[in-house]
Amino acid sequence: MIRFIGNCPPPYGGVTIKNQLLLDELSKRMSIHYLKKWRILPNKVYQVINCILTILPKQTLIIGISSKGGKSLIQTKVLYYLNRDNMRHTLYFMMGGCEAERISKNAKQVQMYSEYKQIYVETQSMKNQLTGVGLKNVSVYPNCRRRPNKQSIIESNICNGLHCVFFSIIQENKGVDIILAVAKELPSIEFVFYGPIDSDYKEQFINSISELSNVKYMGVFTGDSEAVYSELAKYDVLLLPTKWKTEGIPGILVEAKIAGITCIVSNECYNAEIIRNCEEGIVLCENTPERLKEAIIKLNSDRELLKQLKSNNYASADKYYIENYVDLIEKSMRGGVKHGRLKTVFFSRISLDKGIDIILDVAKKLVNVEFHLYGEIDSTFSATFTNTLRYLSNVTYHGVFRGKDAEVYREISKYDVMLLPTRWKNEGVPGVLIEAKMAGVPSIVSNICYNSEIVENGVSGIVLKENTVKVLAEAIDKLDTNRAMLYKLKSGAKQSAEKYYIERYIEDILERLEE
Repeated sequence: MIRFIGNCPPPYGGVTIKNQLLLDELSKRMSIHYLKKWRILPNKVYQVINCILTILPKQTLIIGISSKGGKSLIQTKVLYYLNRDNMRHTLYFMMGGCEAERISKNAKQVQMYSEYKQIYVETQSMKNQLTGVGLKNVSVYPNCRRRPNKQSIIESNICNGLHCVFFSIIQENKGVDIILAVAKELPSIEFVFYGPIDSDYKEQFINSISELSNVKYMGVFTGDSEAVYSELAKYDVLLLPTKWKTEGIPGILVEAKIAGITCIVSNECYNAEIIRNCEEGIVLCENTPERLKEAIIKLNSDRELLKQLKSNNYASADKYYIENYVDLIEKSMRGGVKHGRLKTVFFSRISLDKGIDIILDVAKKLVNVEFHLYGEIDSTFSATFTNTLRYLSNVTYHGVFRGKDAEVYREISKYDVMLLPTRWKNEGVPGVLIEAKMAGVPSIVSNICYNSEIVENGVSGIVLKENTVKVLAEAIDKLDTNRAMLYKLKSGAKQSAEKYYIERYIEDILERLEE
């Protein structure tokens, strides 16, 4: 039995939205038990019931519990002391920005969290904190959103005044007072606010905006995610000069990326990791009205820079789409993928022309990576190949695969990366690269013949600048250490397979035969 533990909307918030998206996507692929909360049931009672459910025997658990008030730590202790077997079959999704730091400073907590099958954190720096204290079961799963049905159009806005937007809870902790102070000094710039108003700040906020003709309050936005992207796309810049020390990963920054607008943010928590300064937006060196004013004036006066930041921020949205991760999460749950050990595969003739010697030399260097080899062995290389395998415990030869198309795809899908550092000058179009795409597996290939046309570098795989041991090792190590990039390439490989299905072309071929 697979059980999901965590709150889903209502109410709507960072944790509940993240849980609902994950639950929806995984439920499309497997049967998941989830206890919905009755409206009349107090939240604390609901949490206690869920906590008790986690210790029922023989369950695979997916846990997404807020760290606020120590709730996630309580759940971890319950599993650790009462049902460690369930814990070893649990995918734990970390919510909030402070939990990784808290765990890293407590040796006992490190020991407890090491029992989870897999821990998913929202940023690379969170992962670094945990792996730095010895946890080996940590992967990055950012604050994802579903890929929108239509792409955003990046508006240049060369002539009009700058349009700034704030899209969060309206309170001083979110830096609303800083924005209003700037609005007073920049009457030609438009400032628009969306979100619920904190009760303690309501009177002050309403009084302040009543005196500013360039400030509008639009209330609480109630549309779905597609509507949010469309609404944000009306503006140029999202402002988030938050003062919160426990900000976590603001979902609105991800939504701004998808909408194709840039951001100006304070340098709090993980903001600078989400918005790369001067590439995707501006990270304030000081969270003051003076620095925010300077940043807004800079974008208002340099529209080429504004357009570039918008474009870069939009491009960076790709790693936040859940479609890039859900396959790997599912496989991790079913035991098909072990995140701690990258699995590479070679699926061709075992010969020097195909670059097998390069792969074997890389295997000597990357002892923590698995290398799986399929194919007929060239008679001139057989003795060398057999002798080399004796000394490489991370290399497995599986012989010649005899299955049909669907079986080939299924076999290749067991692995993370296809390797083809071929030297053949007459390589043509290797069918195994097409089969890897259909299996949802990215490829690392040499820049020979048409390889770089089949495998789009950085989209569906990696095209080596040089076909050498050093460069191939670097490419494999890059995907081993950056799983977010691996997931992105897996998604790109799967999407690019569409143009290789014969059904797309057969009708046109038949029409031409009839001419």
